[in-house]
Amino acid sequence: MRRVTLKTLYASPTRSVPAGSTAEFEEAEAEALVAAGYGVYEGDTRPMPQAQEDRPSEKWTVDRLKSWAAEQEIDLGAATKKADILAAIEAAQAQAKPLAEMSVEELEAYADSRDISLPEDMNQAEMVAAIEVALEDRE
Repeated sequence: MRRVTLKTLYASPTRSVPAGSTAEFEEAEAEALVAAGYGVYEGDTRPMPQAQEDRPSEKWTVDRLKSWAAEQEIDLGAATKKADILAAIEAAQAQAKPLAEMSVEELEAYADSRDISLPEDMNQAEMVAAIEVALEDRE
């Protein structure tokens, strides 16, 4: 067993661990989390790098929002102001495919975009359950 301080929210079907918290993991899972950049071993005195904000927010420039929306294939319509662009992005995300209908790859991308760490050996149903638990814990 190894203790890891997480940079992002960790979620599995049986538990979730908030970002910034330290938890105990099996050796292989701890190694995978650290190697993927999701955490650091407890006691590691090097500063944790700050994760770049990867979700659209008021802090982003209009150009960055437009670029992100284009990458996500989100139609902004006539939106040109930051508030309108953010509203269009939120509306598009609200109409997104239900988790249960997403593929494993889509679920991985969905979790990554929301800073949710998932164990590697999960099937689609387990991933859906873990993401739902993580999202509920944030509310």
